[in-house]
Amino acid sequence: ANTDTDLDGDHDTGGAVNGQAGEVYISGAFGRLAMGDVDGAAQAAVGQVDGVGLTGLGDWNEIIYMTGKTDPSMLYSYTTGQISFYLSAEQPLGGNHAWGAGFRWANDAYSFGLGYESASDNPDLGAIAGRIDQIVLGGSATFSGITLKAVYAMTESTLTPVGDEDSYAISASGTFSGVGVTAFYREDFGGSGAYGLGASYDLGGGASIVGGVVRLPDFANDGTTLPTAGDVVSDFGLSFTF
Repeated sequence: ANTDTDLDGDHDTGGAVNGQAGEVYISGAFGRLAMGDVDGAAQAAVGQVDGVGLTGLGDWNEIIYMTGKTDPSMLYSYTTGQISFYLSAEQPLGGNHAWGAGFRWANDAYSFGLGYESASDNPDLGAIAGRIDQIVLGGSATFSGITLKAVYAMTESTLTPVGDEDSYAISASGTFSGVGVTAFYREDFGGSGAYGLGASYDLGGGASIVGGVVRLPDFANDGTTLPTAGDVVSDFGLSFTF
């Protein structure tokens, strides 16, 4: 068996006391069991469509997953050939809990993922008593240097502010004459959409020029601390990989 500790800076903040400062895992012939700041099973199986920009510009390409949002979490995965299975669970505060299951098939050109998740009294939703069940499916296809991705989520909820809603996201990414181009569209709860366009150019030696533009959905926020709903945000800069 193998063990490892991951303190990736992209993980949620909150400190090791809350299981939010990295992950630890053990793996072997039985699969892989990870605990800490890990994704839920549905997200691990299905994932997200491609985003744009140097900073992500708010990650408006991403749909909302119910599990793996509040740490600490546990994720079990098992892969055989082109097929992977996932199970996850979390219990961040007292009776609040969530769990999920997922399935993924992938080869060099195509992938398909299916996930189910259920959350009760989820503090991510304002500690409102209730339950949310969500089925998420997605896939990708790559041909002629272009990758298409799509994710669709069907949500049933007893929470009045949420209700039964669907959301989806699509993206297309490709490289043309050395320039990488990505476009996405996402429509979330309430029927308001966000869309973005980004580009990158590899300078060599691990350096790239990256930029993007995103139009925020109509309900993005109240405009007090973040860009106003419906605004356009952008970024541009250098990215280094070592």
